[in-house]
Amino acid sequence: MRKILVMLALCVCAGVLLLADEPAGKPAGEGTKVGKGERMRDFGERQKAMAVEYLKATDPAKYEELKKLKETNPEEFKKQVEVVKAQLKEKFQKELDEMKVLADKYRETKSDADKAALRTKMEESMKKRLEFQTKRIADMEKNVAEAKGKLAEAEKNFQAKIDERINNILSGKTAGADAEKAKKDEQAE
Repeated sequence: MRKILVMLALCVCAGVLLLADEPAGKPAGEGTKVGKGERMRDFGERQKAMAVEYLKATDPAKYEELKKLKETNPEEFKKQVEVVKAQLKEKFQKELDEMKVLADKYRETKSDADKAALRTKMEESMKKRLEFQTKRIADMEKNVAEAKGKLAEAEKNFQAKIDERINNILSGKTAGADAEKAKKDEQAE
């Protein structure tokens, strides 16, 4: 009877632990309800990132200028990103308005020429976006290739780096080793 009670207690504990853990493969917090404020903040951050990416693809000189500004004057950088974001929003809204006008004109006339004009405008818009996405993916692939190269280099020099750091620590060449040595000297006195 005692064995059965112990087994039952273990099963209950295991069940509680399983329910308390996040599902496997899901990052902590994923699947939980997120407040509207947090979603809007994330959306705003994604918009800013997309504006900077779009600038990188369309105006590399301005992108480089912003990149430098981010390091030298973060507040001005934020203001400039907001300006770029507003310009892009205006540009995309203008495209949308033009398509809306063409769609309204077609609805009124049912003309094949008006429908063709709408199709042409839509194709131009979609081509631009696809080109941007293609360029963005190419940039990402380049970054991944660079990161893989750095990782391969780090893996190749793994043992040598460990040996170097151990030797530096043991010989007192690192700041951490000096601080540790000073602490030991103080304690010895």
